[in-house]
Amino acid sequence: MSSKQKIIVVDSFSVNNFHETFNSAFLLALKLSSKKKITYYASNSAIIAIKNLVKNNILTEELKNVDFLSLKLYKGTNSIAIFFRYFLSSFINLKKLLFSSKEDTLIFTLLNPFFVWPLQLLLLFVHRKVFVICHGELELPIKKSAIYKPTYFYKKLIHSFLSSRKINKQLKLIVLGDNIKQYLLTLYPNLKQEQLKVIDHPSIFKQEKNKQEIRSTNKLIIGTVGAVSMEKGFTKLVELSNLINKERVCIHVVGSYHFNIDNYKNIHFVSKNGLQLPTQTYKEGINRLDFVLFLFHKNSYKLTVSGAVFDAINLNKPIIAIKNSYFESIFNLYGPIGYLCNDVSEIQQIIDNLNKDNDYKEQYVKFTNNIHKLKEHYSYKSIALQLHKLNL
Repeated sequence: MSSKQKIIVVDSFSVNNFHETFNSAFLLALKLSSKKKITYYASNSAIIAIKNLVKNNILTEELKNVDFLSLKLYKGTNSIAIFFRYFLSSFINLKKLLFSSKEDTLIFTLLNPFFVWPLQLLLLFVHRKVFVICHGELELPIKKSAIYKPTYFYKKLIHSFLSSRKINKQLKLIVLGDNIKQYLLTLYPNLKQEQLKVIDHPSIFKQEKNKQEIRSTNKLIIGTVGAVSMEKGFTKLVELSNLINKERVCIHVVGSYHFNIDNYKNIHFVSKNGLQLPTQTYKEGINRLDFVLFLFHKNSYKLTVSGAVFDAINLNKPIIAIKNSYFESIFNLYGPIGYLCNDVSEIQQIIDNLNKDNDYKEQYVKFTNNIHKLKEHYSYKSIALQLHKLNL
């Protein structure tokens, strides 16, 4: 290996704690997997978030030789701000590619819709080894979007790229699971197997192995974690809140939302409307739960993973979810980590029984044991072995 060879990671989109767990864990895994010099470009706020998370997990020493370099990005979380950040970030990506060495490996941490076609064009003239990590943007082409919304434009760009007859052979797409790769190939048979590289979603988990049991309090506390929206099953949550026994079960929402909560008296909202919870408050909210609810549509998460699921796993929380291919793939790894249900009424039956049958407490311990196995599977150290096989 030449001493000049470098790995350049470009995150020209993240601000504050956006994707902080994935980005931190991926960087730790990358450092373990390669002896090459690593340079990490990101916004100053994203770099701070990574360093804080790594420090809080006593892992700072593992990144001591990584060069962190700051980028100036367009901030904001509304649709207009995101549009401009995508657009301007594409120019940052092109600049980093143009000014890199032919011996460098470049990793872009997001499939930027404005970047995919300029990247294709530039790779006709510039010879580089390029990897792009694909997250939720892969789902844009299969989601409905009003023609006047920016997401409609994004989905058209990404769909045209994925369905193109020939993607440059220097470009490899990293997808976060073999189930995602297989579904992507069914949607876009033009894609070549060798251009889709698979790693599992890396994470940094708490190492405590204490066995948890359902609380001995009178009330069972269940709830959703992460951002809440109608698309992510809030209507089903309202339906469930009207079915449960309020004296024995309490439903929490631990995460951000954008609607008036006065109409939902049966649900406890941890944060205020439109506000993102600080990381510590978010974790404290999850810790209060006995089970984490996931009420996504059955066709959700076919092409991406849920960060909220990893938040639940990290804090040893079993889940109750609407059954879909994503959750089935997780349960198939090491056994159930909770309950998969066909609909809300089935969830209600499970919840009713949780307060009655002592056998459920034994099941709870089995669930947490399986969660510990998942933690090992998705740990950044395990993902480092997968990255090593990609020959970055």
